Amino acid sequence: MLGAVNLMKGPLKIPTKFIPYLETHRIYELFHEIATQLVIKKPSNHISYIKQCLNHAARCRDSPKIILFAPPNFDKNSLAEYIEKKIGIHRVTLENISTTILTAEVLANNVRNILRERYSHNESGWIFTNCSSTTHNTAKSYESVRNPCGNTNKSQNCDDYNSKIRDLRETYANILITVETAGRTYEELGNACITLAKRQRNFVPCIFRLILIGSRGSGRRCVANYLSRAYGLVHIDFDYLLEQTRQQNSSLGETLRCIERQWGLMPQADTRIKVVENKLMTHDCIKRGWVLTGYPITVEDFKLLDLLTTPPNRIILLNVNQTICRERLLSRRFDIINGSEYHLPLNENFQTHSVYGLTVHPKDYRSKVEQDLQEYEENIGALLEYAGESVEVVNGVGQIRAVCEKVEACLVRPIARTKLRISKLLKNIDSMKIEFDPDDDLDELDSRISDEVRAKESIYSLV
Repeated sequence: MLGAVNLMKGPLKIPTKFIPYLETHRIYELFHEIATQLVIKKPSNHISYIKQCLNHAARCRDSPKIILFAPPNFDKNSLAEYIEKKIGIHRVTLENISTTILTAEVLANNVRNILRERYSHNESGWIFTNCSSTTHNTAKSYESVRNPCGNTNKSQNCDDYNSKIRDLRETYANILITVETAGRTYEELGNACITLAKRQRNFVPCIFRLILIGSRGSGRRCVANYLSRAYGLVHIDFDYLLEQTRQQNSSLGETLRCIERQWGLMPQADTRIKVVENKLMTHDCIKRGWVLTGYPITVEDFKLLDLLTTPPNRIILLNVNQTICRERLLSRRFDIINGSEYHLPLNENFQTHSVYGLTVHPKDYRSKVEQDLQEYEENIGALLEYAGESVEVVNGVGQIRAVCEKVEACLVRPIARTKLRISKLLKNIDSMKIEFDPDDDLDELDSRISDEVRAKESIYSLV
């Protein structure tokens, strides 16, 4: 239970177990929006203003607000009427805004005012049709301009629409959804639109917890270093972390040293997750976020990682052909004096010998490279199957700067929430170890407990 904290004791910190809940329900985003509006509007009674914002958000925040774009020869009104009847949202057209020809600036202001005054307090939402759009004034209001069809012919109208829809794809890149119309009735299209409208809004995590999947030689560490600098994330490389933990004077370090001495093998999954968890639960990782490379190795690792109190919220795969990865690793050389990295043409004679003061890292010997690439190939299929829709694939071939920009685009792009990859199992509850208050409502308790507490019902009828 969170109570008042004396300023001398430092700031109040949110327990880590609550962070995923706050992100899932966009609570960080909500209060950031409220704080922004407070600074802009500076209401005289800020407490009352915040109450009004929360009340409005509770009623209308997730109500559907749809702008329907379609080619000139498509009957948008029929589709909008079907959606209106099915889910009870209000249909808004240009006739609701004005019957006269207005400039784009005035028309955009009218659209904004109408939507705010008539429909912003309606919980059901609205659908806006009869708007063939341009990107002008998009930041100021919901986009709308008058129909451009006029007296032009059909092909010219379609060309005009196609040219403007290209601009819309850039402006509304994060929220524009395309629905295929070919061979579908208005009812089928309407049901598809309703399904999309009922989905939870896309979101961007406030604190990134990123898994960067890729084989050795895919450039995963270079990309992770870039993201660490750009977003202040903590870069955690599993191989380095494992070696660092092995050198520590701790019980876990002693366990790792014992495994290395006796068997010389990689620790089991339950030991690997302890190494990773100890790092992820540090203050820096919780506060700043992190990018993890070299882990998970197997699906079991992934499942254990998902069971942490702060599981990953972004998963990106660097897709690089194994032949390219092999060439990158085998051609890599290091300067033993300053540690600089170079790439030389492949030559069998240079695999284990120094060349011009450069040498091969022991992990880049052909046998080790082949072993690592084979291990990756054996596990990547199951990892991707387990990750499902939550993983984003990026082509990792090309200049490292271009690859970093592709990954960064995925990182900041809003994504739709997907179902949890794994859910925590309920622990067995011993009713004898649970304390109850006499006023507790037994109907609200776990049935496994309440069945032990309440008296057994008689099997004989009282009638």
